[in-house]
Amino acid sequence: MKQFFICLMLCVFALIGCKITDSVDDVSYTFSIFSNGVNVYQGDEILQTILCDTEGLYKVNSEAPESFITVSDWNFDGYDDFFIPEKLFTPNIPGRYYIFDPQNGVFKESEVLNEMRILTKACPDSCTIIKQIVSSCIYHEDSTYCWDNGSLKLIKKAVQYDAGPDGILIDTFSYDNNGIESLVKREKIVLSNEN
Repeated sequence: MKQFFICLMLCVFALIGCKITDSVDDVSYTFSIFSNGVNVYQGDEILQTILCDTEGLYKVNSEAPESFITVSDWNFDGYDDFFIPEKLFTPNIPGRYYIFDPQNGVFKESEVLNEMRILTKACPDSCTIIKQIVSSCIYHEDSTYCWDNGSLKLIKKAVQYDAGPDGILIDTFSYDNNGIESLVKREKIVLSNEN
């Protein structure tokens, strides 16, 4: 129980520390994709060229392949970051994350976020990142992470699965500071005759 409260307090301190301030300039970026990279524009000028595999995006939509780039603030520093997908039309979209480095004024590839391997959802209100893995129409897993000293720490996971005769279940787990998993609750999905 003591470990749970320590983890809770760390999460509260993390939430306080990630407040977005008004000091961040309201700067917007646009992108243009070519067959082996992305140009990042600030206004009409190229800020940076990132060489990466974009051939698949270009083939799918040569008119506006940049529409597949996802922009969000994954490290909750008040600056937009972006994600370039490597493959489209899959439930778990693989790709690469680029985080804005305000000291140098450029985007840098994020090794930490790239360990996630797929597109995640940044939740600025809770300063958490949700990674959803969909394996089938029944099985999926939602893992919630928070930043902890430059790395991502798993704090919660919900797993939906087919338990055979017991039906479809959702198990929710929490994690303490040592990464030890505890089952918080188990729910059974009850389907109507129409599913």
